[in-house]
Amino acid sequence: MTLTRFILLTFFQWFFFLVLRLGYFKFAWFAGLGAVGDYVYFLLIAVIAAALVRRLGVINFLEAIMVLVLWFVLDALLDLLVTAFALGLGMFARWQLWAGYFFMMFAIFFFHKKRHIHVRHEQAHSGHH
Repeated sequence: MTLTRFILLTFFQWFFFLVLRLGYFKFAWFAGLGAVGDYVYFLLIAVIAAALVRRLGVINFLEAIMVLVLWFVLDALLDLLVTAFALGLGMFARWQLWAGYFFMMFAIFFFHKKRHIHVRHEQAHSGHH
């Protein structure tokens, strides 16, 4: 994981989640689905977060925790500074926003490319155990 790649993916992550939050909270993209719309929103967040964190390459669990904490803090801060202008500060009172943050962190932690598995595969292919 390089710093440039991390910064670039952090920007993309925030932009994708901004669009998704605006669509979900302001434009009610999934309102016609009822309660299933919440699950679609959470699933999209998890899939996007997993796809982006895998683009960081092979990382260990400590780096994954660093990524999820930084992305959570930056998302919350940028939501306060930017997204709140479109949605109002009341968005922070909605449980769906906080559940979305949780599913983002869950996906990062469990779906990043794990270093210990990568090392095990390299050892298996080189003949060392």
